[in-house]
Amino acid sequence: ATHATHFILVCTSLSTCCNDVVKPGNACCGNNGYYTSLYTCCNGDIELGNACCVNEGYYTSLSTCCNDVVKPGNACCGNNGYYTSLYTCCNGDIELGNACCGSKGYYKPLYTCCNGVIKPSSEC
Repeated sequence: ATHATHFILVCTSLSTCCNDVVKPGNACCGNNGYYTSLYTCCNGDIELGNACCVNEGYYTSLSTCCNDVVKPGNACCGNNGYYTSLYTCCNGDIELGNACCGSKGYYKPLYTCCNGVIKPSSEC
């Protein structure tokens, strides 16, 4: 009995039971096992990543899902991905900055938007 218990502990740390069959991994995707540290289950298929964009896996640290298509970035602006650390979305266009003044991007608090015109913060 001791041997069997030891085997189960070792087995369950490296494998999982999918529909009564032991498979490698820590989660099931249909009848197959997979490791959630590297993969995800998208509509019954094992894909690289930690999230699904329709049937495609992707890593949320690198990409985003914009209108069902994987794009680089962490946010969407229409059909395009962008990184919010550098850019913002102004009226559907990706602009440098963290705020919008009409359709133009700018960086707060260095600048401000005065009646639709971007000016240094001290001038408004």
